[in-house]
Amino acid sequence: MKYSPFLSICKKKLALSVAASLALSTGASNLAFAQDDEVDESLEEITVTGTRIRSDDFSNAQPSTVLGSDLLENLGVVNIGDAMATLPSNVGNNTPTANPGGNFFNGSNIANLRGLNPFFGSRTLTLVDSRRHVPTNQGDGVDLNFIPSVLIDRMEVVTGGASASYGSGAIGGVTNILLDRDLEGGKVQVDYGITGQNDGEDIHLGVAWGQRVGDNGHFIIGFEGQDAGGIGSCMEARDWCAKNVAVVTNPNWNAEGTGGPRYVLKDDVRSTSQQASTNPIFQIPGPSTCVDSGCTSFRAWEAPNEFGQGGEGRPNYLYTNMRSPVEREVIYAAYNHQINDDMTFFIEGSVGSVDTFTPQGSLDSTFASLRPDNFYLNRLQAQGINPCPLSFIGLCFINRNYSDVIDTYNETTTDLERFSLGLSGRFGDSTWTWDAYYQFGESDRSQLVNGNIQLERFNFALDAVDDGTGNPVCRIIRDGIPPGFVKDARLIQGCTPINILQPGQLNEHGGQDYAWGRLLELTTVDQDMFEAVTSGEVYEGFGAGPIRAAVGVSWRDESIANISDPSQPDYARRDYLIQYGESFGGEVEVFEYFAEAQIPFTETFDVQLAARNSEYENTAGIGTPNPGQSFKYDFTTWKVTANWQATDWLRLRGSMSRDLRAPNFRELYYGQDLQRGGPFGFCSNEWTGNLSQGFFTNTGDPCTIELRGGATTGLEAEKADTLTGGIVITPDALNMRFAVDYFNIEIEDAITPANSGLVLDGCFEGVLAFCQQITGTPFDANDLTKGYQTIDAITPTARNFRGYEASGFDVSADWVGEYSFGTISSRLIGTRMLEQLIQPTENNPQLIRNIAGTVGNTNGFLADWSSAPGWNVQWINTYINGPLSLTTQARFVKSGQLWADRIGPEDTGYDAGNPQSVFSNRTPNYVIWSLNGAYSFTMANVDMQLFANVNNLFDKAPPLMGTGTGGNASPVYFDPIGRSFRVGLRATF
Repeated sequence: MKYSPFLSICKKKLALSVAASLALSTGASNLAFAQDDEVDESLEEITVTGTRIRSDDFSNAQPSTVLGSDLLENLGVVNIGDAMATLPSNVGNNTPTANPGGNFFNGSNIANLRGLNPFFGSRTLTLVDSRRHVPTNQGDGVDLNFIPSVLIDRMEVVTGGASASYGSGAIGGVTNILLDRDLEGGKVQVDYGITGQNDGEDIHLGVAWGQRVGDNGHFIIGFEGQDAGGIGSCMEARDWCAKNVAVVTNPNWNAEGTGGPRYVLKDDVRSTSQQASTNPIFQIPGPSTCVDSGCTSFRAWEAPNEFGQGGEGRPNYLYTNMRSPVEREVIYAAYNHQINDDMTFFIEGSVGSVDTFTPQGSLDSTFASLRPDNFYLNRLQAQGINPCPLSFIGLCFINRNYSDVIDTYNETTTDLERFSLGLSGRFGDSTWTWDAYYQFGESDRSQLVNGNIQLERFNFALDAVDDGTGNPVCRIIRDGIPPGFVKDARLIQGCTPINILQPGQLNEHGGQDYAWGRLLELTTVDQDMFEAVTSGEVYEGFGAGPIRAAVGVSWRDESIANISDPSQPDYARRDYLIQYGESFGGEVEVFEYFAEAQIPFTETFDVQLAARNSEYENTAGIGTPNPGQSFKYDFTTWKVTANWQATDWLRLRGSMSRDLRAPNFRELYYGQDLQRGGPFGFCSNEWTGNLSQGFFTNTGDPCTIELRGGATTGLEAEKADTLTGGIVITPDALNMRFAVDYFNIEIEDAITPANSGLVLDGCFEGVLAFCQQITGTPFDANDLTKGYQTIDAITPTARNFRGYEASGFDVSADWVGEYSFGTISSRLIGTRMLEQLIQPTENNPQLIRNIAGTVGNTNGFLADWSSAPGWNVQWINTYINGPLSLTTQARFVKSGQLWADRIGPEDTGYDAGNPQSVFSNRTPNYVIWSLNGAYSFTMANVDMQLFANVNNLFDKAPPLMGTGTGGNASPVYFDPIGRSFRVGLRATF
């Protein structure tokens, strides 16, 4: 049963008044202390998230970074996601450049503080104007593309736990984007960007207007549009990528180490099964065998060497995109009205759309087999052409690249609407204020993969035979279903042959639409919220100032409907090689009450306390095993923060908190059935030694894998303990400020999605609960822990088990100097990651891996962790002289290791005979510079500014270490795009 957003708030919650000695803050209503007439107006720089006490990076009680609109303009930033991606405390693994063409978050910009986000979720809470934003995907992440930069006043990033202030999801911290709600007049910005390679065109337009309405009203509206072009084939776009550098297995490796390390770095790496052209390849030695003078069809194949180099194999990065294109439009409007001296009303709304379209390479056929009576094979042989002279066991094996005829692409579109209205006021002449608001939001996301090959239908269409009248027909149509057939017979309907032997003839008889198709997923997330808070002075204090407090209540209802391609029946959708999973739905209802207080014990020492109790009810929806089934749980979060102004120039600060993250919809209700014998439909049988060598290798026991969420198995919220402690130095004589803060975040019972490998490993190590998730032929039916002779099916579920711990230092410093020749300012922001400890397996909790400082290949398939460099630093310098300003920005990434689980010559204990030995396990230090300039002038009473930006000024290429985009270590930390330019014009009036 749902709570009423209004009536239930009054129910039994009046007892909250006893918590008034505790204190403030929450997302959405600027949950905060009253800003009365006694507030020191000299502190006007920034209002930091979670309080109305005027403060900034250096006066806040916990580590934080504030990026104002002036700084963003100086850096030439036109998308807030780009600014977030480069912050040292953030690991931007979901951006258009870091994840180009991906089938899950294509084109998205998602905040990921400390690299703690799980693949389909977020441990970073994103707020807009201190209100929780509606998720834009099924994993509760928020796409920053929907935030209009033209209206941004500032972005506040508070690192460390903040669940007591904002609720679930704030384990890594909070990103709060505050809009300029006091805008007066208009402003316009138009700009154009392009890379030094003349690609990746980027057109951006922003328009905003604000004005008074009568004596008591104020209205603002803004529009932002951006068309950021993508960059396609990495190999064709950049010279460094054309080298096709990759890490390959050394065929000469041996346990004695005499053949060198097991993994070596080579250039000119090619596919060992596909050629670069569009023709079918028959792996036969000897002279060419052609059917025409151009030798464009059947011919011998010059294979790569033993390291995969050279030959006619397809270049390694031919179909690797460099950047997803993003087209976005966002409109925001708000109206505020002062009803009287004690009450104000507001209403606001925003709508937006983000679209990306990314071409992809088709899924190939590797060693596709044709029977001797194949219609198209016999037709060629009748013409005296033998395309398969080395056929054996009666079959002809062929490799084929279909990218010339199959239009394969990903198109992802997200539409968003978000509306809120509220009231705020003051209780008479007291210091107590109140505010309340209601918010509605909805995001609609569609993901389409076109040209997706189907498994069984392709095999049926490939097996073409003569129908007896000289025409081709699918064998299974002519001869009927064979004995022992275990596939879904409905897949046979409409079978039409395909001809993979001759270029341009694939669809000769119309089989293409039967064997290939589109895969669509539609995701709708709805959000309703109501929140109310009151704050003010509760006690005159101990002589150092009044004790202030705030108490509040919050109600939130979110629901999801995730529909897998309603245009296709389930049996056909499940036949695709790449799937999004089954349809699922669910609802979560959350009721919370919270309090916060600030207690000044002396003029130099104060403490802030925060506590929040959260009550959750989850209800399963469409597509789940038990629609309508509900379960409830509750948890309490808290935080203690302290400030001590030890001297005029030295301040100490620290905090401790208990934070939580509730499981999201995907973790609770997701389901996917992977077909037996498909590219993902094999299980490693460690008892028999029939091990899987990876996806698409068809090794291991053919098995059905049924992935499921954890709603039916007691999935719980994650728990995290966070500690921060730091010093702030502000010597007035030097006109500078410096802060360094230690942080430690330890997560228990982290949620891990359904994983077949974990189940198999757990059973192999003798855990009965895992063995019971396996169906097959056991060695001992009375003791499943003795293993299985054959594995037929496995049903993994999402679980709480992993542990994570992240620790390090944040450093922040700034300085301003005024001289006769102008003003110079300098700002440094850096993060030193000391440890990132992960627990890879549930069955061996002693196995802990430290991935800190790993800037290469740390993420496996859908991995739930992202490593951070040892040092990640930004250094920004600005020079202003009258109308001219110049800004430089340096981004530094410390040298690091490529793999956390491999060993190179630089590592202690290196041995070339180690199965994990690698040619090198290090990347060098990496620095890129940007230069930004602007010139202001007035024309026709309009203030205008011309600006220009050069990113990656010296066109520094990424280090080629054999992983990531085109062989570079990581597009998350290194710039694969190269030098790029942006020019534009700003006008205010």
